[in-house]
Amino acid sequence: MNTEKSLARKVLDIAWYVVVMLMIQLAAALVYARIDHSSRNLVVVEGVAALVTILIFALMKWSPVSRTYLRSRPWGVLAWIVVLAFGLVLPAQGLQDALGLTMDDAQADALRQLISEPAGFLVLCILAPLSEEMVMRGAVLRSLLKLLKGKSAWVAIVLSAMIFGALHGNVAQMVNATLMGLLLGWMYWRSGSIVPGLVFPCVNNTIAWAVSSIYPHLADATLVEMFGGSTSAAWKAVGFSLLIALPALYQVAIRLKRPAATDDSELTSRNR
Repeated sequence: MNTEKSLARKVLDIAWYVVVMLMIQLAAALVYARIDHSSRNLVVVEGVAALVTILIFALMKWSPVSRTYLRSRPWGVLAWIVVLAFGLVLPAQGLQDALGLTMDDAQADALRQLISEPAGFLVLCILAPLSEEMVMRGAVLRSLLKLLKGKSAWVAIVLSAMIFGALHGNVAQMVNATLMGLLLGWMYWRSGSIVPGLVFPCVNNTIAWAVSSIYPHLADATLVEMFGGSTSAAWKAVGFSLLIALPALYQVAIRLKRPAATDDSELTSRNR
């Protein structure tokens, strides 16, 4: 009976983390609906929502905060994750184009508004990735690993990635977010920290922000359009990018070694 209660409590905890995140996002949307729909106001609302999420999950210790991982000086791993993020930009765009996925007009417009404001960089490239990692890996995946203790960690990683994808609310972002969730979940499981998984989306979003800021006409462009309409050039670029991404992924895999202790309770303690 106690085991069943414990299991139910863990499931409810995971559901609660997701609900809290959704409630904050809903509150932000309601606030924005009642004020002037300017780019600056959108940046403020989204930034506050991300900060509130970060503070709640940190103060409630739903996503433990610690400098333990950084004290291990994982600079080589983090450098290769930066390279990996660069190498996967074009392949990710190519996959999205191949599947015929496009972001809906409302979300694309919101993204353009955030990019148009200098402070949008802080929201898109730092606060949003940090809040997502604290919720999805630091709280949800950590709890799933404890819940599924004794089973394959990939079950927990896949489940958390599917939740991550579903929370994006549209097919175009859902596919990319799910695939990214698998990668970030694997990084969390291997390291016991959200730091490696935080670096990747920060770099990925920074690249998107920089390209859209410098070349606004490419913000909604397909991969082929980015290369002047040349399909051959586009896929050669994808191939070249994979030559960067695959060795980087290999380096991350061999450097991001799973600690000898694989018990989920110990993984939890390493985050404290």
